[in-house]
Amino acid sequence: MFTRYFTKALFLKEEERGEADLIFSLFTENFGKIEVLGKGIRKINAKLRPQTLPFSLCGVEFVQGKQNKILTDVFLLDSFKNINSSPIRFLLAQKSTKIFLKLLANENPDKKIWQHLNSFFKVLNQKDLSLYSLKLLFYYFLWNLFSLLGFQPELFNCLFCQRKLKPEKLFFLSFEGGVMCFECYLKEKPKEALPISPETVKIIRKILEGQWEKVSKIKIQKSHFQELKEISKDYFSKIINEKPL
Repeated sequence: MFTRYFTKALFLKEEERGEADLIFSLFTENFGKIEVLGKGIRKINAKLRPQTLPFSLCGVEFVQGKQNKILTDVFLLDSFKNINSSPIRFLLAQKSTKIFLKLLANENPDKKIWQHLNSFFKVLNQKDLSLYSLKLLFYYFLWNLFSLLGFQPELFNCLFCQRKLKPEKLFFLSFEGGVMCFECYLKEKPKEALPISPETVKIIRKILEGQWEKVSKIKIQKSHFQELKEISKDYFSKIINEKPL
């Protein structure tokens, strides 16, 4: 007889399998990232289908089959309806969870990451979020995820000379994981270095304090958002190349 497993789960992705099945990518409270097979769930009268909304929080039951974990029961805890009813929020959730799934190893439970992802969906579901706040929320989610996975960059001292960073032209080195001062840049001249302003360094520091209420009040100039975008993309690429998936 199969052992039944129970856990809370966030539905992050689904893929069609065969004529009537779906493979769900979940992040669970007790088992970390897992995939479960929803057998026959695409049929019109499938009883579990209404409970498996994208980006919803559910209680799930599954068994371990020969090849797949098989979904046996689901009960909806929070549909996060404002995410599913807003194209912009839905796309942001897709973008964020795509990155999340690439970074996380399978079946590696982590309470802090579970709380971080759950909190992200709760904030994203809030009614009165401006486009600016949504944009900032993405980087808040991303950089704190980096930190929780052990990739928090050095943002206070130069990677090379170890001196405290000054408010001058600075450079971010993704493969080294942090910032270098202008003087060391002139000596080393690494091709991979990206320019970063002291203001953007301060923004990332504030983000990594992990307090959304304070971060949401930051006013960021367009040029600093652009720096944040470029550095985030480069750092993510470095982590993906370095981290075994």
